[in-house]
Amino acid sequence: MPGDPVQSEATPAQPVLLEIQAHDCPQLLKEVLLEIQAHDCPQLLKEEFRPLFRERDIAAGRLTVLVVSQRTDQDMATWSEQVEQERLELASQFVSVGRDIVLGLRRRGFWADLVDPTTGRPHLGELAPAADADDRLIETDDRLGRLGFEIDDLGCCKVIRHAVWGSHVFIGCLFTDAPLDDPRLSDDSRYIPIPGYQLFRRDRPGCGGRPAGGVAVAVRDGLRATEVAVSERPVPGSKLESLWLRVSAGNQQIYFCSVYRPPRPTTDDVTADLDDLQEQLETVSTRHGGLIFIAGDVNIDMASDSTAKRRYCQLMDAFALRQHITGPTFRSSGSTIDVICSNGTLQRQGTLHCDYSDHNWARATFSLTGLRPKPTVVTARSWRRTNAEELNRRLQTIDWSPVFHSTDPAQQWEYFLGVTRPVLDELAPLKRTKVRNPTAPPVTEATKQLMAERRAALRDGDRDHYRQLNRRVQAAIRRDTRDAVQRHIQERGRASLWRGVQPS
Repeated sequence: MPGDPVQSEATPAQPVLLEIQAHDCPQLLKEVLLEIQAHDCPQLLKEEFRPLFRERDIAAGRLTVLVVSQRTDQDMATWSEQVEQERLELASQFVSVGRDIVLGLRRRGFWADLVDPTTGRPHLGELAPAADADDRLIETDDRLGRLGFEIDDLGCCKVIRHAVWGSHVFIGCLFTDAPLDDPRLSDDSRYIPIPGYQLFRRDRPGCGGRPAGGVAVAVRDGLRATEVAVSERPVPGSKLESLWLRVSAGNQQIYFCSVYRPPRPTTDDVTADLDDLQEQLETVSTRHGGLIFIAGDVNIDMASDSTAKRRYCQLMDAFALRQHITGPTFRSSGSTIDVICSNGTLQRQGTLHCDYSDHNWARATFSLTGLRPKPTVVTARSWRRTNAEELNRRLQTIDWSPVFHSTDPAQQWEYFLGVTRPVLDELAPLKRTKVRNPTAPPVTEATKQLMAERRAALRDGDRDHYRQLNRRVQAAIRRDTRDAVQRHIQERGRASLWRGVQPS
C-alpha cells in the first residue's frame, strides 16, 4: 500500500525465468496443473529468508527462489482425509523431483536446497534448533506473500491463495545461488520439471556452444510420443528450426511440428526457409496420412498481403493445412506471425494476452477419439487404523546414533528412511486409491454472471477487483451448492442424502 513503509520496502521479488500469472492467461492456467516462478531475490527478501539456512549466509550473494505451484483437486483450506492424502502425495512428488534438481545443482558447483513442505525445514541443510517461526517456511508464511501469493488470515488459521486457483494450490520452494541464465543449467531438461509431461527439445547452439533458445514440445503422460527425423540435411541457406514428433493418442496418430523461423525478410531467405519446410512436409506426408499440426513463430505476417505470406499459404494449401490463428499475436506491430496449422477440425482456437512476452499466447484444442485417459491413482499411507502406541514404541527402540554422528545430510536421510520405512510399512501400509474427478458444482445464472465479471477483471489486469469478485464467486458457489442439496432432500427425502452428496 502506498505510504506503508513495510509494504514499500518488501516488494515482490523480480521474476527471471518462467512466470505464468493469472492476469496474463487465466483461461490457460485453469487447464494446467503446474506453475513455475523463478525470483531473483532483492536484499530485503534475502534477510527474511536468512534464518532458514544456518550453514550458509544466503544474504551475502545471489539468491534465486524457484516456486513450484501445483493445482489440487481438493480445497486445501479445509481438512479431510482426502485433503491430507493429496497433500502428502504432492509433498512426496515435490521432494522427489526437487531433491534430484538440488543434487544436480550441487554437482555443478552451486549451492542449493529445498524446503520440505511437511516440516518447513531445509531438506539437506543443517537443521539448527527451531527457536522461532522464521526457522521454518510453511505454506501460509507471510514471506510467500512477497512472491506473488495472497495470505488470508481467517482468525482461526491462515490460508494461502493462488490468483487463479484460489486455495486449490500446493506450494513448494527451492533455493539456490545459481543464476538462471547460467549455461550449465540450460542443457538439461530436468531443470524444467513439469510433472505429468514429457519434454522434447532441440536447442539452438549459441556462442561457445552455449544454448541460445530453440524449439520444444511438452507432451502429456499417457500419450506415446517419439521424435521423428524428417530430413538428413537442411536446404542450403535455410535457418528454419523444427522439431517433429509422432504422437499416438487413442486410435489416432498425429505428427506434430514445433517450428521457428528467424525474422529474415529477403526473398532468398524466405524461399530457403519455406523450401526446407516443404521438404519436411513431403517426407512426413509419405509416411502418414492422418492429422498433421505445425505450430510456432514463422515471422511472416499472416494478416498482410506480402509475397512471403502468399508463398506460405500456397505451401499450406498444397498439403491441405489451414492456419487457425487469425488475431494479432505480436502486439508491438499488431501482426500475426505465430501460427497453428493443421488438416483437422478444431473445437476452439484463438489468442490470449501474455504480460511477460511481447507475443500473445496462440492456442487451439481438438478432440481425440478412442482415447481413454488413465485414472489418477494416489499412493499414500492410511493412518486410520494405525496403533499410535505401538508406532511410538517401535520408533523409540530404533538406534538413532548414526543420524546424530554423521555429518553427511544424504547419509542421515538414507539411514532415517531405512529404519523408519519398515515400521511404517507394517503399521501404516501404503495404499493405492483411484481419485474420482469431482462433479461441477450447480451454479445459478447470477453466479455465472459473477464468474464472467471475474474473468473480465483478470483480462484487464485489475487484481484487486478480481480478488473481491473471486470471494463473491466462491461464496455464491457454496450457496448454490447448499441450495441444490436442500432441494434434492426436499424432492427425494432425507434417506437419499448420502446418495445425493456422494459423486456417482
